[in-house]
Amino acid sequence: MDDGKHGSCKVAEGQPLTILMVAQLAERGRTWNRICQRLTRILCIPYNFLVIEDRRQLSNSLRRKLTRLGLLTLWTALLAVVGLLLVGVEISRRYAHALAYPGCSGPHRAPSDVGISDYQEVTIAVEGEIASSGRLELRSWWAPSKNGAAVLLIPGIGQARDGMLDQGAMLARHGYGVLLTEPRFCAGPDVVFTAGYAEVGDVSGALAFLYTQPKVDSNRIGVLGYSSGGATAILSAAQFEDIRAVVAEGNFYNLGHDIANAGGNNPLLARIYQHTILFFYRYYTGVDARLISPIEAIGQISPRPVLLIFGEHEVSSGHAHGQLAAAGEPKSLWIVPGVGHGGYIQAWPEEYETRVIRFFDEALVK
Repeated sequence: MDDGKHGSCKVAEGQPLTILMVAQLAERGRTWNRICQRLTRILCIPYNFLVIEDRRQLSNSLRRKLTRLGLLTLWTALLAVVGLLLVGVEISRRYAHALAYPGCSGPHRAPSDVGISDYQEVTIAVEGEIASSGRLELRSWWAPSKNGAAVLLIPGIGQARDGMLDQGAMLARHGYGVLLTEPRFCAGPDVVFTAGYAEVGDVSGALAFLYTQPKVDSNRIGVLGYSSGGATAILSAAQFEDIRAVVAEGNFYNLGHDIANAGGNNPLLARIYQHTILFFYRYYTGVDARLISPIEAIGQISPRPVLLIFGEHEVSSGHAHGQLAAAGEPKSLWIVPGVGHGGYIQAWPEEYETRVIRFFDEALVK
């Protein structure tokens, strides 16, 4: 019975469950309008249609029409939500597929284009389970060493072996042997990429090649990687003590946490999509992305030196200071002014050369 004091409403028997629930909420106090308005933003149902204050004022025919309208609107809203979820799942699947199979762009340049005249075309063999298909052959360029030291360069996702040619030319000018290998996703369209997990095996193959070079001292090998290549550099150095110095540019700190934006203020729908990406990434690669974690591995490199390079606008997203804190001594961080992700050597060529060559000279030459 409506006593007129609390804005309560009487609902006829047989009405949809959603209407009964709304009516019960209305009987609890004076917040009916605010409750209805919030609900109707979600369901897109004019709340005035849901408040039937007097059964006597509406004919049975009109009530039935309003009921059908409410049901139709509810089903439309539910279908829209389901459709939105399905679209999000497909976008998440494609995102995960693009991470696992990024495709190869290039090479578009050769070492001769950047002043490296003395170089060879070589092939790096990767054996065993780490090759996914049993065996990989990674096409590479090798510029022989003139100072007894060598640096392996690892490009980022989507790049080819020419992705770090500018850095290679700089190192070659200073007498370093330079090995530029193609990422495994360039070895074939069906080869899965794991952003550092399996690529540690590729680095092992590259080290085996460098051991065979007569002008390279096996105790004077460094690695320089960009983005996912920087992550691979850290993960590899944590496993292989023969890597005596590491420069990592703009690498993620933990792939799974990066995908899920761990610690961020993520809306529910965003969290669903992020964890869907993680699910599909594991489906495609067989690897839990949360296990690909440079920030957990970087501390194992000490007492060998580490230089981290991050653009000013990626310091937070890359957890640059957190990675620096996790690393053991000796360690250093260069935050490149005015730069986002990548383009460090192009933005500050002289400063880049000074810092990186000094770092490798102190670790590998002196």
